[in-house]
Amino acid sequence: MNSQPSTKADNQRNGMLKYIPFMLAILSSTIIYFDKNLLQLAIIPIRSQFSLSAGQAGLLMSAYSLGYAIIGLPGGWLIDRFGYKRVIIVCMALATLTSFSFSLASTLLLFITIRFVMGAAHASIPSATTKIIATNYDEKQKMFLQSFSFLSSNLGSFIATSFGAYLIAINWKYSYWCVVILYIITILLIIKFLPTRTDFGKNIKSTESQTNKSISIKTVFSNSNVWILAIGVFCFNLFLNGYNMWLASFLSTTRHMSMGQIGGILSISNIVGLGSAPLAGILLSKLFKNKEKYFILLSAIAASVVAYFVVTATNPIVITIAIFINTYFALFPFVAVKTIPHVIINEKIIGSTMGAITTVSSLGGLVAPTLLGLIIDMTKGNFQFGYFVLIGIMIIGGLACLLLSFKTSISDKSRNQ
Repeated sequence: MNSQPSTKADNQRNGMLKYIPFMLAILSSTIIYFDKNLLQLAIIPIRSQFSLSAGQAGLLMSAYSLGYAIIGLPGGWLIDRFGYKRVIIVCMALATLTSFSFSLASTLLLFITIRFVMGAAHASIPSATTKIIATNYDEKQKMFLQSFSFLSSNLGSFIATSFGAYLIAINWKYSYWCVVILYIITILLIIKFLPTRTDFGKNIKSTESQTNKSISIKTVFSNSNVWILAIGVFCFNLFLNGYNMWLASFLSTTRHMSMGQIGGILSISNIVGLGSAPLAGILLSKLFKNKEKYFILLSAIAASVVAYFVVTATNPIVITIAIFINTYFALFPFVAVKTIPHVIINEKIIGSTMGAITTVSSLGGLVAPTLLGLIIDMTKGNFQFGYFVLIGIMIIGGLACLLLSFKTSISDKSRNQ
């Protein structure tokens, strides 16, 4: 008679423990995005202190994406080869060193070099998150958890634009020292609590081991859907990076807002946007199931329209509302193209596949800050023209995704299973 309560308690405990890998993946990604997004605010005092032009600031911001792009593919392969836990620990340790070093830099070359290494350190975390989801959760959970994982982007951005903005207003170096402490705490938690692979999905693993034997990396690269997704996410990442990295400077220079006002708007924007990724997952799995490419195009158009109001409106209230709305629409297509691989890619090589997509998409992050910086310099401070270019690229990405086809897939699984 005592065995039943014990069994029930064990089941509840296992139910909670099941999500520890996912929660640690979210934590890691959140700190990564906190670190990444600090520069959009820190660049203002850094430019002033070191007399950087808009073009030089753009190069500094782009250096991150170059490192990110170079390591994306090999990082994904390493995850498939050696496991996500080892790769995450190494990446987080390297990120700790780069964040501390960035606070001590004093020349443009040092800033660019450290930012490049920082991007390389962060590059494997998204692939590791995807691998964790693919290997520890069943088919019904994967799509939702993958979309839910994008909450880390909003959480990290919120911390950067709220608490980070407060520290930057005092001394921009303090924000990076804070990140270092968070990295150390996260590494210790990962070492202690992140299993190499859980035992919660034994039936899943046995099925996967049978279906993965005949699949190679070459098979992934020869699939047209992978490259269409890469092109789409390249455009969306270019838009997101260009829009976000220069938004604080735009509001400060063109709309003459204070650091406190900017930090407040961006912080609230990130709070408002916390539901964007889960909502995208729900819409994809319910309303737009088997119609994902139309969801991507409609979202890209909506984000472009709202972004137009952000950069053309002069009323602070209109600008603020447009920023809040765009927090949703701009992330929708990005979430969609990063979630679909769970449908067409097998677990065994999903790390490598996401690494390949990440590498191509990162080029958007590489091009965007420098492109806008050069446009701003060439047009003598005209932010609007640069944002119009981004809007055009966003729509191109949405149109490219119309070419996606789900008639064949890399895996043997049916879409309707």
